[in-house]
Amino acid sequence: MVTTETTVDNSTSEIASAQDSKNAEDDKTSSASANAAANTSTEPPASSYGLPINPSIPSRRLSVYRKSCHLNFSLSETGIYCIAMEKSGSYALYCDAHSDEFIKLCGRTDCPHNIKSCDAYLDEGTTPPLGYYNGKIYYVKQSVQKLISDGEGAQTIELPASLWTMDPDGRNKQQLTYLYEEDLRSVGIGDICFSHGMVEFLLYATDGQGEVIMDRRFISLAQPSLPATSASSAQLSSVNGMNGSILNTDGEDILVWEENSQPGNHQPYQVYKWELRNNTLIPIGGIPTGRGWVGSKTAYYMDHGIFTQWDYAKQEGKALLDPGISENADMTAFTDFLVMYDSQGLIREGKKPESVTLFFYDWNLNPLGECSLKLDPSTLHFGNYVFGETEDRILIIKDGFGDLPDYYIEKSDLGSGEIPLHEYHYPELDLSFGF
Repeated sequence: MVTTETTVDNSTSEIASAQDSKNAEDDKTSSASANAAANTSTEPPASSYGLPINPSIPSRRLSVYRKSCHLNFSLSETGIYCIAMEKSGSYALYCDAHSDEFIKLCGRTDCPHNIKSCDAYLDEGTTPPLGYYNGKIYYVKQSVQKLISDGEGAQTIELPASLWTMDPDGRNKQQLTYLYEEDLRSVGIGDICFSHGMVEFLLYATDGQGEVIMDRRFISLAQPSLPATSASSAQLSSVNGMNGSILNTDGEDILVWEENSQPGNHQPYQVYKWELRNNTLIPIGGIPTGRGWVGSKTAYYMDHGIFTQWDYAKQEGKALLDPGISENADMTAFTDFLVMYDSQGLIREGKKPESVTLFFYDWNLNPLGECSLKLDPSTLHFGNYVFGETEDRILIIKDGFGDLPDYYIEKSDLGSGEIPLHEYHYPELDLSFGF
């Protein structure tokens, strides 16, 4: 395990200092959004089901996705950014908040938008997601091989994976820092997550002796430098797979998880709060599933088709609603609504579903309507059809392994009964594979 003690202290204090300077403004934004959703300036009243009307779900929607912050989707004040991984390289896409048209992030009228000089071009080694922070776009480039020639011959060297930034219009691209020391050889960078003014990732590398290194690291976006080793690597027994990755953000709380699927363990996932200021993990409690929505005070999930709330203190679930979908139903939670759906049962039976119905509820568990999503039976479906949200829209994806939203729902249509789907449109893309 590679550690950088000096960098840990500097990076955590830099992030804490940067967060302090913006927390007052963010708190005002979060408070105003939360109070508007609950229609009250005090603690929201409890519903008859024991759920708060405005529960502990992030109301600051720059933390866009309820499940994690790893998806190919980032919000600015004006719209949505994504990455299109084409065969010729990766390109940045943008869609205005009130539009249904994604464009390549290049304003030059003389550009065909399929060449390396295009402002939207991000290089072959760039993988999702993009991050947005303080008016700038951030992204990660994987390590690349470069041929160096001199008077005596040529040699191939590895340029380490690196953190880059650019303006919101795709211009002024700048490399900020490497993601690891130059004496390491990268196998890959995974689990990239932009949140709370930093980027966190999982490093797979080998050192000069060929020893494999698996390390979770993070970098302050306000003052980027070589990364610090995260608390997950320091405190957890293993960070392979999803262990130690960021599971969710709950307001200002960053939640990570660890799998412990030993025989007889009824809560196989342990949830921790990552205190970024001092880079430590604080145990919150065990949960019975990694699906649903997990917060720092409670969690919601489907237990054999029943919508259930988890009590960390009692280590037990409370059944709240049987939506009558199937025992393989799943759910997603946001500030203003819940959505429940199923195709998992068909997938597990080896069938390829042709459609799935999404059922929407408010936090009093009153139905808000439903919509039917047609699926492509020729593709593999993972079952996470709600891609994320913006202030006014719910983003929908028809293939859980895809990396670009297919449709959106206007939140103003919730409560109207049959909820229409609106299609997003894209420029001509020669995609290499799904993310």
